[in-house]
Amino acid sequence: MKATKEVKEFCAHNLVCMVINDIKGYFPNMSENQILSDFTASKTYSELFREETGLWAEGPDYIINMYFEEKGINKGGV
Repeated sequence: MKATKEVKEFCAHNLVCMVINDIKGYFPNMSENQILSDFTASKTYSELFREETGLWAEGPDYIINMYFEEKGINKGGV
């Protein structure tokens, strides 16, 4: 069965929630609003909502790794 546009958007929105929650674990002193603001301004966020990238079907760790790479953040050093 092929996923509809609505299903893909739903998955992407759920991923954003999971990603923000997980990033909070790396940066406990940052507010969720600040993390959300930073993430939504990123190329990773834009790519997540481009249906053809397929990122909507990935897991939060994949998205976080992509975001951290974009920002030049070493996940192991955080």
